Amino acid sequence: GPIRYKCLSPDTWPNFRGPAREGVQKLVEAMRYEKEEFRMGNTKIFIRFPKTLFDTEDAYQIKKNDIATIIQSRWRGYSQRKQYLKMRAAAIVIQKWVRRFLAQKLKERRRKAADVIKAFIKGFITRNGPETAENRRFLGIAKVHWLKRLSTRLPSHLLDMSWPACPATCQQASRELQHMHRRHLARKYRLALSPTDKKQFELKVLAEKMFKGKKNSYPSSIRERFVDDRLSEEQRALRGTFMASPAWPAGEKLIYSCEAVKYDRRGYKPRARALLASDAALYVLDAAARKTYKLKHRLPLDKLRVVVTNETDELVLVKIPQELKKDKGDLIISVSHIIEALTIVTDYTKKPELIEIVDTRTIAHNLVNGKQGGTIEVTNGPQPAIQRAKSGNLLVVASP
Repeated sequence: GPIRYKCLSPDTWPNFRGPAREGVQKLVEAMRYEKEEFRMGNTKIFIRFPKTLFDTEDAYQIKKNDIATIIQSRWRGYSQRKQYLKMRAAAIVIQKWVRRFLAQKLKERRRKAADVIKAFIKGFITRNGPETAENRRFLGIAKVHWLKRLSTRLPSHLLDMSWPACPATCQQASRELQHMHRRHLARKYRLALSPTDKKQFELKVLAEKMFKGKKNSYPSSIRERFVDDRLSEEQRALRGTFMASPAWPAGEKLIYSCEAVKYDRRGYKPRARALLASDAALYVLDAAARKTYKLKHRLPLDKLRVVVTNETDELVLVKIPQELKKDKGDLIISVSHIIEALTIVTDYTKKPELIEIVDTRTIAHNLVNGKQGGTIEVTNGPQPAIQRAKSGNLLVVASP
């Protein structure tokens, strides 16, 4: 009856709540029956043509497939939702336990972080004391940060004596690193030196070894570079003429030249001289003529002994051995750059023992054959001078 075909009208599907006659009328309208094709009775519908019934049955058969698809989709939706709800419930349970686990882990991390902070604070409080289990980690971190800061603040110049401050626990390491860095800067500076500068430092080191703490004029010589030629242009021309003469032996090498003042052994009259030091002998030249140098003395370096005072004066007493009979006795001269001259000559002779520094107020000098010639008196005064005293001795006044 009409229940069989209720699916053919959206008004009667899936359930129709009204009277059956109205439901049938809805189906007829949905199937678009013509008026002459049916008649409505009180309880039945009369269909006139078989074709109308067959069309209705065909429509029903077609509609069954649609209904089956709808039912299938609804069932699948129901089944999938049921499965989804189960999975959702399971996910909620898993999520709950995961959150619990993560909360426990977070609690543990926070507890450990609190312990680390406490230990760090205790380590900071006891950072200046001996290393313990409480401050070991803090000291390790402090050392790392100090090394990082130190790497960016290292002195870059050899004369820069500054050094970054360090924690109390790093003082020994700081001293070692400072010593190593100073040696590194010194090596770097040394390797960059030219041969001339290197030689200059070698001479300065030799001068320090010979005169530091022994002669008072040494400190004033530190800041000046040593020069192996102190003659003027005119005197250099005279020197060249002299070295080209037979008086200068072939093969000798000039190592130092300067102006000097020679004092007579009797009367102590000052006389201008030029000193030339070769690798074999000391030449004392008369520079008074201003036209040519006249050789006054040629003294072998290996047979000389030099005496200087410990004051700031420029006096040099050259002790001449008795076998050099042609010389009249010890040589008394004044050299303006005494530290420089003695250092350069000693650098070639390699005999610093030939220089004697005396701490006395009187020095005796000899004449020929070792006879007593006179006395040199040494004193201090505001104005440096070397002159004959009223006593007849040579008076050397050194500035204090």
